[in-house]
Amino acid sequence: MILPDGFTGSVLAAESVADMRVLLNGPAGCRNRYMVLVRQLFPRGEDDERFALPYFKGQARVPCTYIDEDDFINGGGGKVADALRVIKSVCDDTVMIIDTPGSALIGDDHGKAVSDADMEGRAFALGGTLISLGFAESYDSTLRCIVEFIRPAELETVPRTVNIVGYPMTDNDWRHGLAHLRELLGAMGLTVTAAIGAGASTDDIRASVGAEANVVVYPEYARELTGYMESEYGVRTVVSPAGAPVGLHGTEVWIRTIADALGVDPSGALAMCSAARGAIRDAILSDRSRIKQLQGMSFGVDGVPSLAYPLTVWLHDYLGMVPASVMLNPDGDGTCRGSLEGYLSDLGLGSVVGDPLPDYCDVVLTNGQDAMHLQENRRCGVGIDVAFPSTREIVLLPRPTIGIPGSLMIVEEILNSMW
Repeated sequence: MILPDGFTGSVLAAESVADMRVLLNGPAGCRNRYMVLVRQLFPRGEDDERFALPYFKGQARVPCTYIDEDDFINGGGGKVADALRVIKSVCDDTVMIIDTPGSALIGDDHGKAVSDADMEGRAFALGGTLISLGFAESYDSTLRCIVEFIRPAELETVPRTVNIVGYPMTDNDWRHGLAHLRELLGAMGLTVTAAIGAGASTDDIRASVGAEANVVVYPEYARELTGYMESEYGVRTVVSPAGAPVGLHGTEVWIRTIADALGVDPSGALAMCSAARGAIRDAILSDRSRIKQLQGMSFGVDGVPSLAYPLTVWLHDYLGMVPASVMLNPDGDGTCRGSLEGYLSDLGLGSVVGDPLPDYCDVVLTNGQDAMHLQENRRCGVGIDVAFPSTREIVLLPRPTIGIPGSLMIVEEILNSMW
């Protein structure tokens, strides 16, 4: 499938901030998907009747200027200023103005629109359109722009506090996933100050510069942000060499890396991983035929390198499965990409990196749309939804991709697919 682009990354990154709202400067058709997607990813319980206003039209998220052909000729700055006034009348959110690729060609002066609407300090424009960037790179770059705009005052470092970064709200069941990451960090005696890009407010972002470190989930989503916070505020960056905390092995390495960097005791968090490992072992050993069937099952992975690397290592080393295809998103992390290629090369399987999925694979771990399509067309025994865009619209029971719950979910899907 066609992956989400950099324009989508910008809109969703800005809307991931709890008290920030995107003003989309563009035609009506550009808004529809985003206002639905943001409500789905980050519901905030807003009353739609309050937003029966121009530019909102009854939908609370991602108001739009609804520019037309006249605006392309005469300019649309007046609509931007008027939309900002309307937004100010109904909420106190900070506003990021994002041009659609077409409206960016008009060249409106958004600084003047902000001034005309008396929104200085509360509204700003994303410079240019990031559609040419990859989704992860754009998400990261937009968050860095947000922190730059907020420009937090320097704070004294608070020991044993961290920020969670590189965890986008597009990750599967991110709210349960975030709660789990807080639990793991809490078991090490660490407190989370802000989850930037996953529901943090502007006040959280102001407080984030006093954290001892930024702990990274997916490095692809945090390069610019962590670099900026390290250079401007001295907040150091902690990145696991195994990539994201995906699969039990990846989660354990993530825990140990943070514990070593911050000088804390990882035993409580590791004990949680050990309990999950025991539950998986018991499930596998409950049926001898299942053990034989599991050994040598083929699998394919498609995602960013920091997801693909720990998944591949864990499924091969722990479950005895064999990778048949590993497709990596182009805007991926170079470190994890190199580690993955080296790992597979040592196994004599270097050719599977970038190799298309075979006609049939026992297990495929990919975005929800492709997972469903491949399974329905009998291209795999089971397609496991581990990445955006997901097919899950409502999630009540925890089913994130990351950490211990994600590990249990993946093994459960694999075992239940066996005949």
